Amino acid sequence: MEKVVSVVRNAILAGTWQPGSALPSARQLGEDLHVNKNTVSKAYGLLTREGLLDVSRGRRARATPSARRARPPSDVFRGELRGALEPVLRSARMLGLRSDEVNEAVRDELTSFYETATAQVTLVECNRTDAQQYAAELSALLGTAVGWTVIGDLRGARGTNLFVVPYFHLDDVQGQVEGARVVGLHVAPDPSVLLDVLMSAREPGARVGLVCGNPSSAKRFSRLFEFYTTKTIEITHFRDEKATARMLAHCSRVYATSESHAAVQKLAHRRQVMLLRERIDAESLGPLRALLADLAKTPGVPRAAAAGVRR
Repeated sequence: MEKVVSVVRNAILAGTWQPGSALPSARQLGEDLHVNKNTVSKAYGLLTREGLLDVSRGRRARATPSARRARPPSDVFRGELRGALEPVLRSARMLGLRSDEVNEAVRDELTSFYETATAQVTLVECNRTDAQQYAAELSALLGTAVGWTVIGDLRGARGTNLFVVPYFHLDDVQGQVEGARVVGLHVAPDPSVLLDVLMSAREPGARVGLVCGNPSSAKRFSRLFEFYTTKTIEITHFRDEKATARMLAHCSRVYATSESHAAVQKLAHRRQVMLLRERIDAESLGPLRALLADLAKTPGVPRAAAAGVRR
């Protein structure tokens, strides 16, 4: 259910569903996200209690008129924190732990999270746009500086302890960085944008296209959409200029990945090309955080940036 809640909440706050607009039925959204319709109904109920949805008997769920009013980040964080902590705190109470013992444990975990991860970390991608974006996101998620480099310039990242690489590029990186550790990173499309693509493809007579930055990305997104939908989504890459031009001419809605978006938008002139942005899956960072904690305990782990690694 958490996946559905996250997708719907992000879509509303991002403006995919405007205040007052109807959301898909529980059955339809369940098919789009590959979950049971009852799970969607429960998620709709939770979001109704949050004040984001209005669900009346016999009517489709709708985004409330106040759904997009700015919520302070602290309020969003506290809500997520409360939901994550409640089962843990119940368990602590059942185990007989006092509140001061729980406070001490929480402080220790906070200290460990913010003060470890001192190894030099470099994010590797195939292009500068995504490398810079993911390095910034990873820095924020880990609470430590993360450098970046591109696959073709790995030799410039001398002295790096740990390379973090999206799983689909692991084969391109391993073997080129002898003596350093390489950790895979799960990167996925922003849930609200992915849902927008799927909903657009369901519209009668719609032709939806995606322009990727290179042939490898095009193949990866083809496999991804085969998993999510049976609807046809046309996919090409920007290096194929003729295919890109045909897509812009014939598709009713066109998306582009971060690497290709600026160039595709320029070709489209005044027509809007939607950005299909990918983000780091924060829930997949457990192994990386554990490795950083181990490296922090190892004598000789450098804290300064090495030459050639971009910040």
